[in-house]
Amino acid sequence: MDVHCLRPMDSLVSKETCFFDQERPEQSRILHGVDFAVMNSAIGCVRRHPFLEQVLRNLRAARHNEDIIRTTGPLYLTSQLKLFQRNYLISQRGGLRVLQPHVFSPLPDRSAGLRDISSRLTKHQLTARQPPSTSAQLKLDACQQLVEANSSAWITDRTLAIHRFLHLGYAGHSARHRHRFPVDSLFPLVTTATKTESGVGARTVGQFSRLTKAELNELAS
Repeated sequence: MDVHCLRPMDSLVSKETCFFDQERPEQSRILHGVDFAVMNSAIGCVRRHPFLEQVLRNLRAARHNEDIIRTTGPLYLTSQLKLFQRNYLISQRGGLRVLQPHVFSPLPDRSAGLRDISSRLTKHQLTARQPPSTSAQLKLDACQQLVEANSSAWITDRTLAIHRFLHLGYAGHSARHRHRFPVDSLFPLVTTATKTESGVGARTVGQFSRLTKAELNELAS
């Protein structure tokens, strides 16, 4: 819901069996202290692809972690990718591809969270009596790269969509998203996959609003 589509994706979905979005490396360094992170902002997989099956299978084990970034976000997906690469030969990976950031996430997160981290890093460096650590210096360099960059050049003719980083699922951002809209009437044909053993099956968004309390509890379990 926070990805702005620019072009048809036929060329991508027709040739890829499984693809995931990738975070800009500068943002990964600032937020997570890593050079590479897979994102769930854009996912496309054929049915029963081994990587997506692994990701979904291991979600339940990751629930205990309260940090959403590590539970369902970039750090979770990145750890799952590393696990997948260890357990599967290249010939067994089913054409898994992590797209370059310019395809779906050419622009960095412009929310206050990223700016606050950059501001704190800069202020700390200005008052510090010792040179920054290697990890801190990498984050400072990434901040500077974002400041100096011509971000409009990151959107190319190969950019299919722009991830806007609205953080719709983050509780701390709920105040920013008070304008609600009727999903079931705007998207009446959207279907949602459910557990087959529950007997509920796939339903449209509108049908979910008419589920009984018992059915909703079964889906949530």
